[in-house]
Amino acid sequence: MCCRIIAKVFLMSKSPDINYRKEKAFILYKLSLISYILSLFIRIIIRNSIIYYIEVSDYFISRKWLNKIRRQDAVWIKEEYVEYSQFNKGNLYADRFSVIISDKVRNNGMLSIIDGFLSEDSRFKKKMDIVWKSNICKSIEPFAFQYAAAEYLANKYHYNKITIISFNSMVLMLKDYFRDDIRVIVWPFLEFMGKFLEAIRRRKLTSYLSMLLINKKKPAVQKNNTPLDIEKFQVAYFPHVGIFYWNLFTKDHFYSKDSKSPFYPSNILHIELDKSRRGEYLDSCDYYSKNKIPFIELPDIMSGNREIIRECLDVFKRNKTRFLNDLWRFGIDFSVMAFFTLWKISRFRAAVSRFKSLKIALAGYDVLFPVELSAALSLCGVYVCASQERFMQAFFPSTYLCMDYYFVSGTIVAERALKKSYIEHVIPVGLVRVDKLFEYEQKKIPDEKYDVIKKNKKLILVLDFIMPENDIENIRRFAGTVSQAQKFYNDIINLAVEFPSLYFVVKGKHTDSYGTDYLKNIVERINQIGNIEIEMDLNVYNPYYLSEKADLTIIAIHTSLGDELLAAGREVIFYEISDVHETIFDYDCLPIMVKDYEGLREQVQRILNGEYLSQDVIDILKRDFYNNCFHGNVRSTIRTFLEQLIGERCEQGTA
Repeated sequence: MCCRIIAKVFLMSKSPDINYRKEKAFILYKLSLISYILSLFIRIIIRNSIIYYIEVSDYFISRKWLNKIRRQDAVWIKEEYVEYSQFNKGNLYADRFSVIISDKVRNNGMLSIIDGFLSEDSRFKKKMDIVWKSNICKSIEPFAFQYAAAEYLANKYHYNKITIISFNSMVLMLKDYFRDDIRVIVWPFLEFMGKFLEAIRRRKLTSYLSMLLINKKKPAVQKNNTPLDIEKFQVAYFPHVGIFYWNLFTKDHFYSKDSKSPFYPSNILHIELDKSRRGEYLDSCDYYSKNKIPFIELPDIMSGNREIIRECLDVFKRNKTRFLNDLWRFGIDFSVMAFFTLWKISRFRAAVSRFKSLKIALAGYDVLFPVELSAALSLCGVYVCASQERFMQAFFPSTYLCMDYYFVSGTIVAERALKKSYIEHVIPVGLVRVDKLFEYEQKKIPDEKYDVIKKNKKLILVLDFIMPENDIENIRRFAGTVSQAQKFYNDIINLAVEFPSLYFVVKGKHTDSYGTDYLKNIVERINQIGNIEIEMDLNVYNPYYLSEKADLTIIAIHTSLGDELLAAGREVIFYEISDVHETIFDYDCLPIMVKDYEGLREQVQRILNGEYLSQDVIDILKRDFYNNCFHGNVRSTIRTFLEQLIGERCEQGTA
């Protein structure tokens, strides 16, 4: 059934002074098989129509397909966007729409029934608020990006008509909040049909059905087929795709060196949420085996699906009147979202309940830790703890965290970020990897290569972009595009020419991109200049080691190392060619950002003149942003707190 909405809020009357384009613009979310057929149908029956897509499915990801689609008057909207703020408008609308929908559905109907079925505890219900808002945000996000694109096209091209075609019936709850020059059509069943056809195409339907229907409880077995007693562990660690982050560092900041501590590596159960074959994960498996560290993959112990599905369906069956009422008022997509949220939590809870002694769960990557798993752990009486991985992510509009104890970088995060999260205890301690910088500063490891260079020149460390692998990935990026990277490299080269007393060393996360056509001419230019080079030995010269040698670090795009260097009192320049910082968090306009070559050159000259930042500004950064954490004890502070916490929990258990 086709549902058409003509919105009448945010009135924008058409101005007679504007020449409106005669074409009719249609916006679909993803170029998939279903939407491709639909777009052909639109082109046949509606003359002068242009089709816009927000995303492109893997089936159509090829230059051949994209060129064919362009010839049919179809446009990938991301090719139009220039600034990050244009892309981020979709995130902002997703956040705004999720609040509107949540307010309508939260306090009555199936969501409150599901909350009560899981637990009557008031703290748990606060966590479920975040779970629901997070999942509503994910569900409505495709439409939010469509709506942001519609506004962009309306303001730039002044189309006579702009129509959004959405496959999500939850959009109907937003009908009073749209502009009157944007029309919305909803076909809710097409999304299910598209996913069904995609599952058949990828031959995954059989595996999905077998996963849903399997009911046998699996024994806990490690990757090396060694049986494991998972009932004895008090601490579980979810490191996220292994214990290594590339070749840069080991995610061992929760580890204790005391073999009697529950945080000693072999006393912690390491759990991966998904099965992975990525290189760094396979290296982690070898590391676990060699160091006798227990580890499992969570899917290997998640069973009883048939029983869990029956239990979830029974909740809806017992409350049939409420369910049918919600289905009528809020649509099929809302009801499906509610059911699968209950199913995910119930499935996680069934797995977590097998860890009989578990007291604390450590989230390795805070923002990617599933809120449903956090809820399930809470139901089993387990505290979820994490340290802040990256400073900027706390300020993103789509960051939904559900934690009991969260160790953050500074008071500015505790007071001004995390607005979409529920965290029982926010504890400013600093950034854990600042300890790594402190260690290098204390050791001052001699280096034949760069110590010789520093005798005659100041050493400038340049942290560059991770280049896209191909043109498709480049289109999908909201920052760090090929054109931005090329401008950055060329400006660094110009800087090297203008400042011969400085020596620039470019350090990336990997070296593959320097051999691509994107950077071929740039690498040739670098090789012709005597005071700039690309460091290719990434194993010896990791960024923490090099940053201890450097007199100044210039960063192409925001990275966690930039915050860690600022916390350590180092001189840093963010050369922000995009508008990511000013869109998300501008560091209170402190003079550590530059936008163009002239600003970069002036800031470098100021640093050479000893005029980087005033002491007051440095004190503000260290205190408010990073909790004065350059002392080498951030990790031990967190471990001490966690050991006290688990001690208290054990005492409560025996009382």
